[in-house]
Amino acid sequence: IGIAAESGETQNCKNCSEDERYIKKEGIEVDNGSLICVPMTANARVLGVLCAYHPKPDHFSYEHECFFLIFSRFIAQTLSSVRHMHILEEQVKSRTEMLENALKETNRLKEEYKELAYVDELTGLHNRRFFLSEGSVAISRAVRYGHPFTVMMLDLDDFKKVNDNYGQPVGDLLLNVVSKILKEQIREGDILARLGGEEFVLALPNTDIKSASQLADRILKSVRENDLNEEIPDFNVTASIGLACLPVQIPGDTSDLLEQLLVQADDQLLKCKANGKNQFRIHEPDIVSIK
Repeated sequence: IGIAAESGETQNCKNCSEDERYIKKEGIEVDNGSLICVPMTANARVLGVLCAYHPKPDHFSYEHECFFLIFSRFIAQTLSSVRHMHILEEQVKSRTEMLENALKETNRLKEEYKELAYVDELTGLHNRRFFLSEGSVAISRAVRYGHPFTVMMLDLDDFKKVNDNYGQPVGDLLLNVVSKILKEQIREGDILARLGGEEFVLALPNTDIKSASQLADRILKSVRENDLNEEIPDFNVTASIGLACLPVQIPGDTSDLLEQLLVQADDQLLKCKANGKNQFRIHEPDIVSIK
């Protein structure tokens, strides 16, 4: 068998007991049978050896050799095709896994970039783009079901002095402290974002002006008592808040209703600044109609 595999040529043992090519194992009696070993070759490669045995000596003739040679080539070609198909299947499987992994990575990066597009880098809060998108959906739902809805805008008082007197790193630290305060105060379903600079905004679904006022008072108190105010001498940061809620009479066109509430809340915020800061003011929807 080994000679057939190594040489690629048919080996025909007429009598196994007398043939030197037949390896005799100690303790095992070898009979006088015939053994023919035909290499199975495909694409100039020996894939195996086809062996046939007969108990009679001199059994396998030249015709047998020709038959086994044809049969061995058929088997070899079949084996080669199966192996090639198996290799192709493995390659397809491997490439499919690579494509699936690449698709997962693409989706992960897509979600990551999407998240980055909606997140403020400094504070980790959502940004204006996210707020306008989610806020519009929330206010449309409030209008549809007749639920209260309030917008709150917060601006840190004299923030420029913080950067001028203590440096930008302290200013950035303060923004993160205030962000943490706001996150601790809001409920699930509220929408919090940093509009830019020292200005923050909250959309408060299912919140009437009374509840929003109580929240504003708690936030102002927490800002006054923030850790930096206690740790840094003469560091007395406060905030001003403007509030605006859905009016009793909802206008027919609500496409820019959120933007109008933002303008109203911002107007009240400016009035807080002009009247001493460290306070909140409410836009009265029933008195000042929405244009």
